Amino acid sequence: MQQNTSRLVLYLLLVSAMLTWGLSWSNGKILAGYTSVPNLIFWRFTLTGLFFTPVVFGTRSRGSINRKGFIAALFGGLLIATYNIFFFLGTRRGLAGAGGVLVTTLNPILTFFLAAFVWRRAIRKKDILGLILGVTGGLIIMRIWHMDGSELFRSGNVFFLLCALSWAILTIIAESSRGHIGTLYFSLITYWVAAILALPFAIHSGILEVFSLNWIFWLNLFSVSAGAMAFGTTIYFLATKKLGSEKASAFIFAVPVSALFFARIFLDEKLSPPTLLGGLLAIVAVYLINRRSTPT
Repeated sequence: MQQNTSRLVLYLLLVSAMLTWGLSWSNGKILAGYTSVPNLIFWRFTLTGLFFTPVVFGTRSRGSINRKGFIAALFGGLLIATYNIFFFLGTRRGLAGAGGVLVTTLNPILTFFLAAFVWRRAIRKKDILGLILGVTGGLIIMRIWHMDGSELFRSGNVFFLLCALSWAILTIIAESSRGHIGTLYFSLITYWVAAILALPFAIHSGILEVFSLNWIFWLNLFSVSAGAMAFGTTIYFLATKKLGSEKASAFIFAVPVSALFFARIFLDEKLSPPTLLGGLLAIVAVYLINRRSTPT
């Protein structure tokens, strides 16, 4: 009974985390109009680290850490910084709602197949069908029939694709670190490494100019730092260790819906038929891939 209750609480926290991720696409679009990408990455992770450090050291159950876990967290910091470069470049050039749908529906699909490759897990017919539907959905969201190579870059879609790939690799590393580093330590090191990596680039981009920006900038920065990153990403890392990367990534299906919803409210982005159709196909793909097979 206690185990079921704990799992239910984790599920509720994970859904809440996914909602903060959905909102972050609108936050990112707004923030991208204020300052440079290095500044956004540095201040996002610096604030996240400042919010999160007292939480980690004020919590008794932060877990242990060894050399392998520390190295995994260093790679995690590099990957999460890379993800954010693509995130802000993509939202600057493209639609936040469409990007949120494309990235967050491809994430669990890519994660599943990467996990299958890394850990030699069997791939069934339903998984192949899911992959086909997921790729088809992604191509529809991108409106690939309108694009040539240059348009792929101009629209921001190539950055969204790179977002999905970098996050899938990060998810695998987070699960692989289980037993070597506690979730809170993994998250904290990851955030500070990303901030340190961005620091020299931010210095050359006017690192202090953010203090002259208005409250709208700071409100959105707080949302992507304390909300999507300190809360949302930490809960996600915790879930990957408790549930496994495939099951945890399946919850990402809540993000595209919330990303479209928030983009409609805050950015007045219209819900286009290709985005809705592609998102639906990709969500079906995630369901198929994560559905347990019937024993034969």
